[in-house]
Amino acid sequence: QGELVAPAVSSSSVTDSVGTELTTALTEVAETATDSSSTAVAPAKKEKKKGRSVLFGATMGLVVAGWVYSGNISFTALFTLMTALGQLEYYRMVMN
Repeated sequence: QGELVAPAVSSSSVTDSVGTELTTALTEVAETATDSSSTAVAPAKKEKKKGRSVLFGATMGLVVAGWVYSGNISFTALFTLMTALGQLEYYRMVMN
């Protein structure tokens, strides 16, 4: 008769084991997703993007430096144009 009775199990140990199993499963899924996403992006693509960003930044630096040192009339004309375009964009954004 004593063998028919289930051993006493506290509810906290059941909850802990389920929580541990769930945590383990979620960790494994997250590691698998991280591994697959890191292999999906080729290192050559990252290098290409980095090189393109550096080239764009250097080009914009040269353009802005040329604009600043271009002289009073051209600087003022370009600054006025940029300000007018910014105000037009803001006006369109507010009206929509």
